[in-house]
Amino acid sequence: MPSDKESAPTSWSIDEEIISFVEMAKAQVAIALREAEGPIAELGSFVAEMGSVATRLEALAARAAADPRDDLAAVLSAEAAAIAGHARGGSVALQFHDRLVQRMTHAHEALEVLAGAVADRHKHRRPADWERLRQQIRARYSMEQERVIFDLLVGGASAEHVVNTLKNMREAGSPGHVDLF
Repeated sequence: MPSDKESAPTSWSIDEEIISFVEMAKAQVAIALREAEGPIAELGSFVAEMGSVATRLEALAARAAADPRDDLAAVLSAEAAAIAGHARGGSVALQFHDRLVQRMTHAHEALEVLAGAVADRHKHRRPADWERLRQQIRARYSMEQERVIFDLLVGGASAEHVVNTLKNMREAGSPGHVDLF
């Protein structure tokens, strides 16, 4: 069996590969958490507003009970439309959950592949072995956006750079951003 020095060039090391995989998973988690902040705040706002609309509806119902001649149909219709709008907004804000779960799953899978590679060091001695592991992980991603994130992270981009790239992709309407609702 060849020694470590014979198996890999001196500019490459298994330790660097392990660090690279851990950094990639860490960045995926950071990106997922950052992306979740805005939609969660928005969802909270929608829920609070729906509570306010419900309170206004209760007041209108009391007013209608007190004076049956009062025509509240237009007001009630506007309040119902407000509730429907907030419910749609809340549904859209919940989409972050699917992306969050998907990114966290990918980080988990990458760490699982890494753990297997570290456990069997004899099998993963050359840079080409590690490149195959990276490609195996990348192949699991279903959306173009995920592959872009992976490529950036493997290339050494910071989580901040990746978040900005994702923001630009969304603003440009790039493929990979899927709205489920």
